[in-house]
Amino acid sequence: VCHPNILQLYAAYETPTSLIFVGELATGGRLLDHPGHRPDGTFPERLAIQQVRGICEGVAHLHARCVAHCDLKPDNVMLFGPRHDLRARIIGFGLAQTFTNHRRRMRHVCGTSAYYSPEMVECYRGIEYDQNPGYDKAVDMWGVGLIAYILLFGSNPFVRGSKQLTHDAILHEDIRIHIRADSGVSHAATACLRGLLDIYPEVRTTAEAALESDW
Repeated sequence: VCHPNILQLYAAYETPTSLIFVGELATGGRLLDHPGHRPDGTFPERLAIQQVRGICEGVAHLHARCVAHCDLKPDNVMLFGPRHDLRARIIGFGLAQTFTNHRRRMRHVCGTSAYYSPEMVECYRGIEYDQNPGYDKAVDMWGVGLIAYILLFGSNPFVRGSKQLTHDAILHEDIRIHIRADSGVSHAATACLRGLLDIYPEVRTTAEAALESDW
């Protein structure tokens, strides 16, 4: 995988106890530390568009090569380039999976709990009852949607006081109730968020469709 919005791997070494990967130095730091963010942690919409577009381009590249990242969140996006033109690159492929075609279901529960997609929550809860429905690459687009929401509004809208309550919110709360009318965020942005954070993976916006959206 070689793409401007994906961390470049330069070398890999194996020792008796470890695998060591050598990648690019993220000279710009973490996504949420971008120097263009506001004091409250939110991003101006134009800056959010630039960063989310880069993430979508990286995800589209992965999906075209039958790779699902499975752990997209702000901490797995770093910034590269000069300070006046920092660009997002996806990192953190420790939980990534390959799929043989677009119909194959993946079943290994993975990712970060607060960023689980609804279908990942169902897999997590179903294991106890030996009922794992599986998921597909659409889990990545839920992660993109949460990243976009956090850039625009400053927080993960589904986080609650416990894992169970957080998962209940992911499964049952429509993202529209978290989009404040007085936020100043454009209609195109809210429409894009609704598509990315649709609880039904079969109709959730794909990376290619997100890149063609009005936002």
